[in-house]
Amino acid sequence: MSRTENTGGGASFEELYKKTFGTDIRAAEGAEAADEAVLALTEAAEEAAGAGVPAAGRRISFEEALRTADLAVSGAEIAEPEALPEGEGEEETGQTREDARPTRKKKKRRKKHYLLRLILLILIIAGIIYFLRSDFFLIEFIRVENNSYYTAEQVTDLAGAERGVNLFSAKTGAMKSALLADPYIYSASVDRKLPDTLVISVSERKEAAAVLDAGSYIIVDASGMVLRRTESEPALPLLEGLTTIAAEPGKALQVEQNSLLKGSLELIAAVENSDLFFKRVLLSGISARAYLYDSLYCEGDPSVILENLEGLKNVLYDLYSKEIRHGVVYVGKDGYFSYSPEVK
Repeated sequence: MSRTENTGGGASFEELYKKTFGTDIRAAEGAEAADEAVLALTEAAEEAAGAGVPAAGRRISFEEALRTADLAVSGAEIAEPEALPEGEGEEETGQTREDARPTRKKKKRRKKHYLLRLILLILIIAGIIYFLRSDFFLIEFIRVENNSYYTAEQVTDLAGAERGVNLFSAKTGAMKSALLADPYIYSASVDRKLPDTLVISVSERKEAAAVLDAGSYIIVDASGMVLRRTESEPALPLLEGLTTIAAEPGKALQVEQNSLLKGSLELIAAVENSDLFFKRVLLSGISARAYLYDSLYCEGDPSVILENLEGLKNVLYDLYSKEIRHGVVYVGKDGYFSYSPEVK
């Protein structure tokens, strides 16, 4: 049977379509969609006829078919994607359109919750920052520790620390760098102590000797680091006879007799821990004269004197006991000592 024939004995489907819409169904746009609708509904009508459905009922089916075909053609004209018939796909997903609406609402509520949490987090962070920058954390106390050469005020000035500044705004790194730029500061740390205290701790280089250089004095530590230059004679062991090459504060003193300088500084450091004290050390050639008094000194290589320091102490104590404050004690290797009352 042709799909264009009316199985119920009336007008054909195409005639009904033409009568209703005033045009041939095959001339309309979306003819393929209409054909599919016609074929499907015609087969449905045939099944209804076989089941004993009256012709009037079958005609209603044809009218419904007309409406369905009209929708298919209209959908093709506006070039929109074909919508799924109601209920289609529900069996696969197990979710109806009504069921999908609450899911979308839940997603919207979830987005609102995320936004509120973000706003709350921003407010908390802003509050913390405001509190940390408040007057509650202004520096009121600056504590200086382990200083000896510099006073606490001098250390504070060197660091550039100030009272009345916010504790967390204080540039502790810059303060530490400023301290370390000074030759006397060996190491330094700058720490915050809540809520209002800045703690500055320093380790200073200690003055060990003064090197006479063209009428002025170069102050060095035990390693030979230049600390400063002064015109006034300091109360330190005086090193004479060295030829200075370079003497820049914060750097090692450079002289022509580097080995003698090193040996003399080691000797002075060792004597400092004993009962002896050398007022000055006159360096000449490969030997040194270490003066205990203006007219009593010991002579020898600085390294040899250092090796025999305990024996030298015994010799000097013997001279002291005899009230001898004049002469020369020669120090040789293997614990050799000799005394001469003649001073050169």
